[in-house]
Amino acid sequence: MKSRMALTILNFTFPVAAQPTPAPFAPCDLLPLPASLLPSQSRIYRVAVLAFRGVDTAQEQWSLLFGDYLTATAGKRFDPPVSFEMVPVPFGLEREPVDEFIQGGYDFVYANPSMFSCVDSEVGMNTLVSVISKRKVNGQVYSLTEFGGVIFTWAGNDQINKVEDLAEKRLGLANIAGLGSGQMQFREMIKNGLHHLQDPKQLIFYGNQNKVVQAVLNGDVDIGFVRTDQLERFIDPATNEPLDQSKIKIVGPQQNLLADGSPFPFAASTQDLYPEWALASFPSVGKDIEREVQHSLMDLTLHAAAAKPLVECYEDRNCTSLLLDDDNRATCQQECFRQAHPWGHQTCEADADTTLLADLAQTAGNFAGWRTPLSYMSIRNMQQEIGFIQHRQDGTFQCLRGDSLADSVVCPLEHFKKSVDEIATGCEDLGMPCYGFSCMCKPCVKSYDVDVFPLMMMPASTNSTNQQQVGCGKFDVCGVVQQNHKRTFRAVDNRKRHNTSFAVLLHAGGDSQEYHMKQNDTYAYEFEFDATDSKVGYLIMEISVLEDGEWKQVSQSPFRLEVVPPDCQAETGDSGRVADANGNCICDNSTIELPSGCMPLGVFIPAVMVPIILAAAAGMFCYLWRKRQQEDLVWQIASKELCFDSPPNVLGRGRFGMVYLGTFRGTEVAVKKLLDPDQVDQTAHRSMGVREVGKLISLAGVKTGDVETFPDEDASQTEHEGKVGIRSCLFIPPQSSHGSGKMNTTLGSSRKQQASLKSEMRLLSKLRHPNVVTIMGCTQDMRLVMEYMELGSMSDVLRSPTMVVDDGKVLGMVQDVAKGLRFLHATNIIHGDLKAQNVLVDAKFRAKVADFGLSKHPRRRRGKGASGTPFWMAPELLRGTSGNTTMSDIYSFGVFLFEAYKRQYPYQGEDPNEVLRKIIDPLVNKCPSIPSRCPMQVAGLMEACFEEPEGRPTASEIDEKLASITQDGGRGQALLWELFPRHVAAAIRDGRTVEPETHENVSVLVSNIVGHETLESTLSPTKHSNLLDRLYSKLENLCDLHNVFRLVTGDDGFMCATNLAEEQHDHVRSIAAFATDALKAAACTLVDEGDPSKGYVSIRIGISSGTVVSHVVGSRTPRYSIFGQPVNIATKLESSAVPGRAQCSEVSADLLKEQDPEADLFLHGTVPIDGGNEIVSYWIGEPIVPGSEPVAAAPESGVSNKGLGSLIEWNVDVLARVLREIVAARHTHHGNTTQTDFSHLAAASEAGTIIDEVEEVVSLPKFNVDTVRRMKERQGAALPPDVMLQLRAFVTEIAQMYDNDVPFHNFQHASHVTLSVVRLLTRIKAVPMEGQGATNRDNEEQSNMSLHECSFGIASDPVTQLAIIFSALIHDTAHQGVPNTQLVKENQEIAARYKGRSVAEQNSVALAWNLFMNPKFSELRHTIAQTEDEITRFRQLVINCVMATDIVDKALKQLRNNRWDTAFSGQIAEEEEKAVNRKATIVIEHIIQASDIGHTMQQWHVYRKWNERFFQECYKAYKEGRAEKDPSKGWYKGEIGFFDFYIIPLAKKLQESGVFGVYGDEYVKNAQANREEWVKCGEHALAEMMEKQNKGRQGGGTGSVSMKRV
Repeated sequence: MKSRMALTILNFTFPVAAQPTPAPFAPCDLLPLPASLLPSQSRIYRVAVLAFRGVDTAQEQWSLLFGDYLTATAGKRFDPPVSFEMVPVPFGLEREPVDEFIQGGYDFVYANPSMFSCVDSEVGMNTLVSVISKRKVNGQVYSLTEFGGVIFTWAGNDQINKVEDLAEKRLGLANIAGLGSGQMQFREMIKNGLHHLQDPKQLIFYGNQNKVVQAVLNGDVDIGFVRTDQLERFIDPATNEPLDQSKIKIVGPQQNLLADGSPFPFAASTQDLYPEWALASFPSVGKDIEREVQHSLMDLTLHAAAAKPLVECYEDRNCTSLLLDDDNRATCQQECFRQAHPWGHQTCEADADTTLLADLAQTAGNFAGWRTPLSYMSIRNMQQEIGFIQHRQDGTFQCLRGDSLADSVVCPLEHFKKSVDEIATGCEDLGMPCYGFSCMCKPCVKSYDVDVFPLMMMPASTNSTNQQQVGCGKFDVCGVVQQNHKRTFRAVDNRKRHNTSFAVLLHAGGDSQEYHMKQNDTYAYEFEFDATDSKVGYLIMEISVLEDGEWKQVSQSPFRLEVVPPDCQAETGDSGRVADANGNCICDNSTIELPSGCMPLGVFIPAVMVPIILAAAAGMFCYLWRKRQQEDLVWQIASKELCFDSPPNVLGRGRFGMVYLGTFRGTEVAVKKLLDPDQVDQTAHRSMGVREVGKLISLAGVKTGDVETFPDEDASQTEHEGKVGIRSCLFIPPQSSHGSGKMNTTLGSSRKQQASLKSEMRLLSKLRHPNVVTIMGCTQDMRLVMEYMELGSMSDVLRSPTMVVDDGKVLGMVQDVAKGLRFLHATNIIHGDLKAQNVLVDAKFRAKVADFGLSKHPRRRRGKGASGTPFWMAPELLRGTSGNTTMSDIYSFGVFLFEAYKRQYPYQGEDPNEVLRKIIDPLVNKCPSIPSRCPMQVAGLMEACFEEPEGRPTASEIDEKLASITQDGGRGQALLWELFPRHVAAAIRDGRTVEPETHENVSVLVSNIVGHETLESTLSPTKHSNLLDRLYSKLENLCDLHNVFRLVTGDDGFMCATNLAEEQHDHVRSIAAFATDALKAAACTLVDEGDPSKGYVSIRIGISSGTVVSHVVGSRTPRYSIFGQPVNIATKLESSAVPGRAQCSEVSADLLKEQDPEADLFLHGTVPIDGGNEIVSYWIGEPIVPGSEPVAAAPESGVSNKGLGSLIEWNVDVLARVLREIVAARHTHHGNTTQTDFSHLAAASEAGTIIDEVEEVVSLPKFNVDTVRRMKERQGAALPPDVMLQLRAFVTEIAQMYDNDVPFHNFQHASHVTLSVVRLLTRIKAVPMEGQGATNRDNEEQSNMSLHECSFGIASDPVTQLAIIFSALIHDTAHQGVPNTQLVKENQEIAARYKGRSVAEQNSVALAWNLFMNPKFSELRHTIAQTEDEITRFRQLVINCVMATDIVDKALKQLRNNRWDTAFSGQIAEEEEKAVNRKATIVIEHIIQASDIGHTMQQWHVYRKWNERFFQECYKAYKEGRAEKDPSKGWYKGEIGFFDFYIIPLAKKLQESGVFGVYGDEYVKNAQANREEWVKCGEHALAEMMEKQNKGRQGGGTGSVSMKRV
């Protein structure tokens, strides 16, 4: 009624001579037209409006607004005035609406969000305003700027309950390009693993959402897609009433959706809401025009609101009456306008006509108003996900559009779009009705770009409708063909390339054959070829296509073709025929070929074959004899093929022959001339360094005859036995029941010797292994030919005075021998005399086992006694109770290890008689000692080799154990935990392939040094590298502080990330805090320490968040790298940032607001990125000026005096931050500056009763709203200089109280505990609270109150927080590196003073408190506490915290357990305030306890570092006689028990307390993961630690710090 009346008044025509004068309001300051228009031109701006309901409706709805109203407002602001024209753009024009918008010469576009996003992606529109829609539902009007999509079905449809159920269902929607009834729901389907076009059974496009609702109710479709509020506004035709919502079921309903900060009022299925329609201008429109149009639309609601009171005033005062004269009428109307529109003077164009016109335009448009533009990137992203907007190769975007429905089809991977005709008739071909509407059924076909089929797999017509068959996949068996038969294959080009060709490369064994495929005459995209082969097996088919003049393999090539034998019985009708290797049909093995066919052998043999068998047996004997002769030719060497120098070069001399250097077929070889037995006996006693051993053997009770000798430990055998390892042997016959035996030589008579030699050579000549000396053959005159080893025996190498052989080479040779011995044992060969003299070494220091033979084969050793060299022989051999076995070789290998690392013969300098007696005596069981330079892992193997036979390791076990030992002592593997995430490091360590991983919500930081090129050119290389080392050391330590994973450290760049290596719920907050500290760290880093005038370093930082892919790049030097858009955006943000500032993306900024509502964020603007796009960026914090107040780096690893200073500064900075909060909070209470004398409290710490001061409950202050608010407002205030000086002096003196020669309990450990405390306190504050993100004051106070209650008051009391940090700093002062029990045992004075309880802890409190109470720290003390109650409470907290670090004292432990049960069991009722304080007290103590062993709940490499330092401390005490037990004996199992009974239960208590939220889970997971890793790697880690102790090395530093005591 109001609008109709307004229209009547607006159309009232005054007499021409009596026009009223304009109202006396402020005139408009007219703007000149844009420079592109002449002043005389009258420009008309055209506004294109999407007429989705038809042209007439659009004209009626929008012409007043975009024509009359804009002309009357924005148009009047220019001189000369401009006008606006609304042009409806309907569907059905010659051009698509998108093309019409772009090419139609329009200035503005008003379209639905989907269409607008499409146009904007192609031409880059300037969004001016977003409409505020007015939705009337059930008599209630809603004003909304966002809407969503609904997926629904009828209520009784039990088959559809979630989005995944949409597969193979019929869907009804308005339009494929529609947003609320199409694209929004498509995105939800994709999120749930469905393709929006291919997975549904049918899609019907009704063009109208009311028809969609009706179709679902009628059962024409299973599912409907509509926009939000459509179901609530739908009028049921059956009842002419609003739809009964119980008739429908929402699929995937979303809860707690917010629109403009308020609950969204309508049902929705989409996880996101999207902005409403937008008005935007083309880039050609001037900025002045854009601004005035935007202002006019934003002011429209203001004008329209005055229309109703204006009309009512006109009616009441009869201002439109013709009875009034012109002046009275004008006066009446002006007074009504002032009354109805009192603020009209604020807009120069405001008058009564404008007011009424605004009301009419708003009523016609049916909208609530206009607002500043929303972001439409969410729609752009969504359309890109569903393929509606595509990113082209040239970097631009393009929307899908075309002449048919098929043009909008985007197929999923491995699918191809059907033809236009196939898509148009797809539903009809499947027998599915479309009810007269457009529809679509399975528009894509699952295929490769080229499908390859065996012809019998192909359908009759490949291009038939809806063909869904997929061709063969990569390496699939694509078909089976019989030998010598053809099989036709067909390739179908699904990409329908024109004028192309296909080729096939067929591989059969080593042969390849190429075919060109023949094009099908009836279908241009099909090609065929025939494949065949005569051999059974698999053929490899490579299929290539000619594309752009180049042959390329199709994606799924190659294929396999199986060739099988033909079915001979079916082909010939003869049941006895089978196919041979060439595919010919022959008689099988049970028959014989006769002219009449195949005769069974059961019939043929009795009649014919018996004589033949006899003849064949004779022939077989001859054949075998001949074959043996041929085999002997392999190793038999003609003497004339051997060449020698003149005179011959003698390599060595032994008891069994001379060794010469010769050549055989051009290759240098060692030739061994074997001696006759008599010569052996005569030379046995002339060998260098030998003694009779008959009397030694008698020690075993064995009677001896002819004896052999063993080497003298003082004699050198280098010259005679070096090059080939000729051995001196002791042969012991087995004991008999008669107690006698006889020693024999290894060689018998000449005939037997030759027979034995032949037998041995037949085996030895076949042995080939890289760590076994190769025997090439032998001559008729018994000269053995073998490979020449340049360096001679390993014994020579180890004792050579001219050759440098380090431990790395020794380990390599030992590993080679283990491999050779493993090979011999695997081939059933026992060496029998393994020692360094029988190991030869080539020029590359590769060791090979020599001097073995068939005489040691197990099957030939039975009853023949044992052989070997006495000092290398196993006890069971010397006792005569066993022959040579693989286990006796293992014993010899243990003695060989002694030789290798001691570099001398065993038992050198000892009496041989006494040595053998002790070896043989089972009660003594003498064996070589472990050499001091022997690695720990090798020492363990050596000891195992000397066990009883059944307890010795096998050669395979020895080889595997030695192969796992690295020459760097394992330090290389330790680096893995520093450089890679836990699971990646484990995979690399285990040799597993590391696959790429996708990580969501990762925050990436990129930083660069400003002006690095200039610095690099002006600084010397030494100073330049020193600068980078100083800066990046600080940044790496800050990574540890803020739990940030370091990725790249380059010349001028540093990259790190959060939520990558481990799950982090506060990843943006952590990386933002790191960025702030990194800027400060750089700002206090001198460019040149020797020339301060060159100033300080300045860096730039860029941060972005999103999804990245991680991968290990490289194999020799693997590097952990990440890839993805966040990396690119962070790099762009860094390069565009100003020096000393951190710039982040909008995504990161939004996340930071959620994780830290108090973060300082400042809108920067837009930053261009790749593809001509722009992103919105924010500054984090204020700029950091180089040379400003420094921020100390986090505690470093392995620091010196200079590093100690950094630790002190870091602790000062941490304490100063909390002190500033205390000062800020106190300003709300105390104005008193008089300092109270607390000196009487110092005596308490000297009375020796500190442990008695432990309180069960410590009271915390109650929550005070003003205190918390003022504390936050003032927390940045600086501390007085005197306080800062005293604080730094106090921390310095505390640092000097620590004995930094103690490996673990030193100042660095105290700093690490402080760091862990800070992390836990920070994560208390970071626990998400309801209402935490609110902006109004009430909600903020409620958030602070919730945080106070959740943390039991800890989070809101800075004094409590300071007390915990203070306790961490001082808790181990003057620690001696031994436990309390040792202090008591040593009767130390402090043990008596503190009555043997918590001695170290009480002493730490006493020393630190007495220092704190020193008058020189009065200002510091007064800042912390101004009353005696305050200082008493502070002391109480410190005592409780420090005493909590004594986890051994039973009374304290019982007190804590009882208090925990009382506080958290809920079974004991007590006053609420006391119950809260009890919980606070126990949580505080658990914070300090968890921090004291915090390394066990952090990453593996951190745990390993501190675990090793604690082991060093305990081992040091053991070596100094201050500990009874060697800690290495129980360290491995002890750590497991420590995890099970203390660490993991403690972590679970942190979790159960509820104070730390999701972060409590993190500590439990880390503790459990470290335990698992220790179980797996702990023994190896312990061995490494022991090896470092034995070698006197620190293994990377103990973390000790030298500093002069004050």
